[in-house]
Amino acid sequence: MHCREASVGGAGGCGVVKGLCTTLAVCAWLFTGCTGDERPNVVLVILDTTRADHFSAYGYPRATTPGFDAFAERAILFERAFATSSWTVPSHASLFTGLYPMTHGATQESQYLSEEAETLAELLAADGYETAAFSNNAWVGEKTNLTQGFGYVGEMWRERGHGQAMRTNRAVMEWLDARDRDRPFFLFVNYIEPHWTYSAPRAWQDRFLGPGVTPAQRKRANFGVVDWYLDRSRVPDGLLPIRTALYDAELAWVDSALGELLELLRNRGLEDSSLVVVASDHGENLGDNDHQGHSFALYDSTLRIPLAIRPPGGGGAGSLRRDPVQLTDVFHTIASAAGVAPGDTRSVGEDLLAGPLPDERPVVAEYYYPAQFLSYFPEPAREGPGLAPFRRRIRSLRVGPHKFIWGSDGRHELYDVEADPGETRDLAASAPAVAGRMQEALEILVERYGADTAPPAPRDGVLDPETEATLRELGYLR
Repeated sequence: MHCREASVGGAGGCGVVKGLCTTLAVCAWLFTGCTGDERPNVVLVILDTTRADHFSAYGYPRATTPGFDAFAERAILFERAFATSSWTVPSHASLFTGLYPMTHGATQESQYLSEEAETLAELLAADGYETAAFSNNAWVGEKTNLTQGFGYVGEMWRERGHGQAMRTNRAVMEWLDARDRDRPFFLFVNYIEPHWTYSAPRAWQDRFLGPGVTPAQRKRANFGVVDWYLDRSRVPDGLLPIRTALYDAELAWVDSALGELLELLRNRGLEDSSLVVVASDHGENLGDNDHQGHSFALYDSTLRIPLAIRPPGGGGAGSLRRDPVQLTDVFHTIASAAGVAPGDTRSVGEDLLAGPLPDERPVVAEYYYPAQFLSYFPEPAREGPGLAPFRRRIRSLRVGPHKFIWGSDGRHELYDVEADPGETRDLAASAPAVAGRMQEALEILVERYGADTAPPAPRDGVLDPETEATLRELGYLR
């Protein structure tokens, strides 16, 4: 049954009942989040920099994600979900447009989404949705145009320091309580806490660190990603398990914020009237394939992401899907639920609530020339031989058990990711026929979706001091 909720601070609404409500909380309790509109609300939460294999819902032995796990029991859990890139900007752009990075162009080479792109927020706003974005990541905001189409943008990252996620939750609740109750809403939230530096409160760190780990060891294990690539011999092997524990602590910490947000939605009666999606934009390397952070590579440690979707009313609760899906599918799933159709025919993806997808469907990811990340290195190293293997573009294509990684420098890789999920045995030389077929298929996709082979011209303009300071804290600037 649908009802009309009381307006807050606006004309119309509850009339006599509104006068009887002594507090906003009572109004929220009396009116369970219903609107006169039959379309569902949409809640999209991104847990930035979280890798699926560190979620307890996916079998990780540490209890890192009880909040996500509880939500997955009320939702559909996707076991094989993948990002379209290993970095924030291209992955969010794919999420919001349904396009591959090769099509939308917001990549490592040009960290800006074109104004000509048609975003999910624009589609929903044009169809009557109230839209709001709350971002803890400076890369997800007006400077990169990733918030194009949102009627309200809360750049929460401007309030730096511990507890960003909890502050974001308070801001989200204030917005929900003040919104137009006669319209469905699209709410987007980005939590950044799992991102380096891994600095969860001490009590959270103690849950995952073994006994006897000193403050000095914690500090040393939180080394910068640039330092790893400059001289990884200076990082003793004993620090890597500590670093992983610090990452897990951050994941558990932000999971508690996710759990709080979802509980607040349930308490307001909004979960059953909403399509709720929880995912990530990319993962994180913790020594995997000799990498740290999420630059320079397209291994599954940065591409396999958590994904759980709860349809309005909770259909399919507790089910597990093993078909291969990716972030562009989330775009189409939300658009379909809201009853809107994208106008860009280059959009790729499927409505995930329409049923399982074929095991052999192609899954694509891209990482463009990393000029932005290379700029963080000191001048001599930037052009030196140590970083030479990373001065290239790479793309990956997954079809069935095989994953092919193409390099613009001619260095290609092939893995059987079912037999070798850690991607430790490169089969490109021993299975050239398979590698050749995969490369040909990737070339067809690139031709079809219109990748530009030349780096785009840099955009004019500079970062404002606040954005620059935040990116420096995150290790993006030196």
